[in-house]
Amino acid sequence: MYDFIPYIGKINPVEDPNISDLQASSNIVLYLAQNIPSHKNHLLFFDNWFTGVPLIDHLASRGIWCCGTVRDPSLPGISKEKKTDKALVKKGRGSYEKLVCQDTDHKLYYVKWCDNRIVNIVSLSTRASPITKVERYDSKQKKVIEVSCPDIIYRYNRSMGAVELTDCLIALYRINLRSKKYYLRLVFHIIDMAIVNSWLLYRKDAKNLKLQKKDIMPLFQFKLAISNALIKKGKAQKVKRCRPSAVSQGKPPKHPRSLPEDIICFNQVNNFPVLVEKRN
Repeated sequence: MYDFIPYIGKINPVEDPNISDLQASSNIVLYLAQNIPSHKNHLLFFDNWFTGVPLIDHLASRGIWCCGTVRDPSLPGISKEKKTDKALVKKGRGSYEKLVCQDTDHKLYYVKWCDNRIVNIVSLSTRASPITKVERYDSKQKKVIEVSCPDIIYRYNRSMGAVELTDCLIALYRINLRSKKYYLRLVFHIIDMAIVNSWLLYRKDAKNLKLQKKDIMPLFQFKLAISNALIKKGKAQKVKRCRPSAVSQGKPPKHPRSLPEDIICFNQVNNFPVLVEKRN
């Protein structure tokens, strides 16, 4: 998760005289894209609720490439050239059509692909070629088959899958505390989102360090470690004053005590003698 804004039912235009009002859905993208550096070859993906030619032209003027699905592909210059959905379905699963729209401020690549249903997508940078093979389940043959997939569709599915993965990971171990205060739900969601982001970065670093899979904490254990560290943060550990017994130097107990997290053991806090007025 790179950035977000809470949706409150109305999105005002961006407070910039150089940016015109592009309606609610496109204004959301403009708000979130303000922190993206211009002319750095960044590539944005969004679904059909946000995609629009004015938005694509504005992002292209900033040097930000974008790709998104469209509901009604009535793009200027290609509406008469494109095939109907029925004609593409007759060709079978995996068939596609590609067109170039040059009547806009920037050249747009339009691809219509036949999968379980027709998918319409436009892009500034990615084209239909090269064609890759993807696996799909055929209900008639009752087996997995290979289907031709344009590169623009393949890259879109791979990139948008990260959004769905984040939502899935947040839902796995969500903070589920009931409250009459509506804003707490938003606070809990932000905490869950921050933990998932941290775990994804932790897993990425662990793979770069070539750690074994068994040494990488799963999300549940990672979240549990954070909660234990927060619970024990700032609390002094009570230590009994007594002679070390001979039993403690023998065999370890059958049920070893759980140790605090490393962040607590090595934080250089609460690990020193405490001066008290009363003896013992």
